[in-house]
Amino acid sequence: MDLIGTFIEGLLSFLSPCVLPLIPLYMAYLSNDARSKDEDGNWKYDQIVVFFRTLCFVFGILIAISLLALAVDSLKNFISDYQDIIGVVASVIIFIFGLHETGIIEISVLNKEASLSSKLHLDKMNYFKAVVFGFLFTFAWSPCIGPMLSSALLLSISSETGYLYLVAYGLGFVIPFIVCGLATGFILNLLKKYQKALRYVNIVAGVILMGFAVYMFYSASNNIIDYKNVKTEEAVAEKEEQNVYYLEQDEYLDQDGNTIRISDYQGKFLIVNYVTTWCTYCKSELPEFMEFCNENDVGCALIMSPDANGEDAGSIKEYHDYYEMNIPIIVDSDNYLLYKLGISSYPTTWIIGPDSSLVGYQLGAMPKDGFIEIYEKAIELYNER
Repeated sequence: MDLIGTFIEGLLSFLSPCVLPLIPLYMAYLSNDARSKDEDGNWKYDQIVVFFRTLCFVFGILIAISLLALAVDSLKNFISDYQDIIGVVASVIIFIFGLHETGIIEISVLNKEASLSSKLHLDKMNYFKAVVFGFLFTFAWSPCIGPMLSSALLLSISSETGYLYLVAYGLGFVIPFIVCGLATGFILNLLKKYQKALRYVNIVAGVILMGFAVYMFYSASNNIIDYKNVKTEEAVAEKEEQNVYYLEQDEYLDQDGNTIRISDYQGKFLIVNYVTTWCTYCKSELPEFMEFCNENDVGCALIMSPDANGEDAGSIKEYHDYYEMNIPIIVDSDNYLLYKLGISSYPTTWIIGPDSSLVGYQLGAMPKDGFIEIYEKAIELYNER
């Protein structure tokens, strides 16, 4: 819809009071030695010559618009990070242009004209001069088409495919010229007949500009809000990620000397109880812990750090066999988990999530209901991530 609207802007630029009334003059330049009057005083045109000169004129316009498109595309490489901010500013400027075009407000500086001076001697037209004529014509500022061309430029700067807006504007602007080149006499008579309708063109153009401005402002401001929200969410997620420890790569030995990994339990919660062989409270809660493990679909293990607690592999093995455990004991031989988990008292129960992340912990001995309670809380906390 943006491209269609920009195409219509180009068409309205042609139909504007600054261009359309001068079409007879432009066509007179392009056909000055390729026309003659008949017996009734009507102009007759060598349509082939006029058409090809008009094509050259259009080619000059397109060269100028292409250079603008290249300049915009090069500029976008430096301002891409501020595209939405530029879109908001551009929408305000375009809206002001629209108010000016409709006549609601008047900005005197926009009513001035500016053009590139040249000495083309247009009374002696040829194909090369037609190209230069079209090129210089495009770079002129007129009160009618200036705001609309500026609108296309601002749209192109604030869009990822900005050059397409200038292409659409250019096509809307030059296609009527080509039609004039094909049927010069007919079109000039038609324009003369309906010239009074031109006063409405600027009003329509102004309404379109203001519509563009509102749409641009809405889109760009939404993009800015969405970008801010995404960055906020990313920052929160990054902070949360920094506070989550993962143990999936950790590898240990169990009481029998077999390799055991935290990642072996991925897909389900793992409840680990940090204990020692001499801890009375650890022994008292062990039956409750074992019962909880047998009744729930969770992974369970004990952890012991022999170097820190005066134990050895033999005593850990005896402890496991004496209590006839059906869960392994993770032997934390280098005290890695002791420090990683910040163990300060025995027993301490840690819950590891299905992704091998640490979810939460509980200090002290617990009954079976206590294990059930912290397990349910851990599920809640894990799902809130």
